Formats: sequence, C-alpha cells, structure tokens
Amino acid sequence: MLVEGLAAQAVVLREMRPVVLSRKVPRPAQHWGLIMSMLERRGFTTDLDADHPVLRPLDGPDFPFTVTSSDPELFEVYPAASAFEIEWHLELEWSSAGRHGTLTIDDGGRPFHFVPRPRAPVQ
Repeated sequence: MLVEGLAAQAVVLREMRPVVLSRKVPRPAQHWGLIMSMLERRGFTTDLDADHPVLRPLDGPDFPFTVTSSDPELFEVYPAASAFEIEWHLELEWSSAGRHGTLTIDDGGRPFHFVPRPRAPVQ
C-alpha cells in the first residue's frame, strides 16, 4: 500500500497493526503474483494465527516513518497463517501538527481475505 501525506506538512506514521476479524477452516488456495513498483518497499510480515498478531520488519527499519505529499512510503505486508482462513485489516496510527488518528486499511471497505497455502500430502 502506498501512504503519502496530503500536503508538505509531515505526517508521522506511528504504528501499523494487523486486526483479525474472523478465522475459519481453510478452503483450497491459489497463489497470486506480486505488484512491482519504482519506490523502495518497506516489507513486513505478520503471523495471523497468533492471538495478537504484530507486524515485524523483514529487513529494514520499523515504525515510525514520516511521509509528506512529495515523500511517500510503500509498504508490503506478507501475512502468514497455516491453521485458518482469515479475514483481517490493518490499522495505521498517525499524527501531524497536533492531530492524530487511526486509518483502517482494507480492501475497499471489505476485510482482506487470507487463505493458507495447501499443505503437501504426507507420503
């Protein structure tokens, strides 16, 4: 997801956290490709099977980050789960010029849907 400020005023992105909305037994899954970009990506992973999942940086810095209208950040979140099919979204805590809030990041008003990869058959 691309996060940018609306003006030159800096916005501090204080924290981003995954929120699990539901878990159920998984259905068969398909693998989808990745989206490419020119911006440096900030990669994170999260274990959605955990009772309280958290984002962990893959190989770069962790929160906080700062964005403006001319200096955005591109985040890639790689969820993991093996036991359940999961509906979830992200919550992004921000602050700027004495104001603060929480932005829900989802799929156009619907939660993200994660289906674990099928396990290889035991031989």
